[in-house]
Amino acid sequence: PTLLEAMEDRDPGRARNAIRIAGESQNPGAVSRLAEILIGEDEALREEAGKALVRIGDSSALEVLISMLDSDIDGLPALAAQCLAASASPRAVDPLLQVMHESIRSRETESARETIRALGRLARPEATGPLTELLLSKSLLKRRRLRELKVAAASALGRIPGDDAVGALAQAARSRDSQLRRAAQTALDRRAQALASS
Repeated sequence: PTLLEAMEDRDPGRARNAIRIAGESQNPGAVSRLAEILIGEDEALREEAGKALVRIGDSSALEVLISMLDSDIDGLPALAAQCLAASASPRAVDPLLQVMHESIRSRETESARETIRALGRLARPEATGPLTELLLSKSLLKRRRLRELKVAAASALGRIPGDDAVGALAQAARSRDSQLRRAAQTALDRRAQALASS
C-alpha cells in the first residue's frame, strides 16, 4: 500500500508508523491527509499527525496547525499550540498571540496559560512585547487569574532571547507581588545558568 493508504490502516500501530514516516520524509503530499487525522477521534494518531506536520514544516503544514488553534475538538487547540511552538517558525507567533489575547478577553485562563507556555517554547523575540505588556499590566482581571498569567509570562520571557525580555523580567523581579517576583527571579536565574553553561 502507498503511504497515504497506510495512514488509514485499521491497525493503529501501522497507521502511526505511516504518519511518522510521512513526517520524517517531509512529504508535503501528506498534509491534507494529516489534517483529516488531526480532527479524527484517535488521540494518539492526532498527536502523531501534529508532530508529522511540524516535521514537514512547509507553509501548508503550518496553516493546518494554525487553523486548529480555534477548533472545538477537546484538546486540539492545545496540541496545535504545542506543535506550533515546536516548529520554531516566526509565522506561529501572531496566531499564538491572537489566541492568547482572545483567551484573556474571554477569561479562559487555562487556554491563555497554555498559549503563553507555547510562546515561551517557541522562543521568538517577536513575542517579547506582548508578553512584557501582560507581565507588567495592571488589569481588571481578577487578581489571582492575572497573577497566574503573569507568572506564565515571566516563565515564557525567560526562554526568549534578547535584552528586552531580560529588562521586563528585571522590572517584574521588583514587583510588590511576591509570587511574581519569585517567578521573574527564577526566569532570570535560569537564563544566567544557561549562559554560563554555553
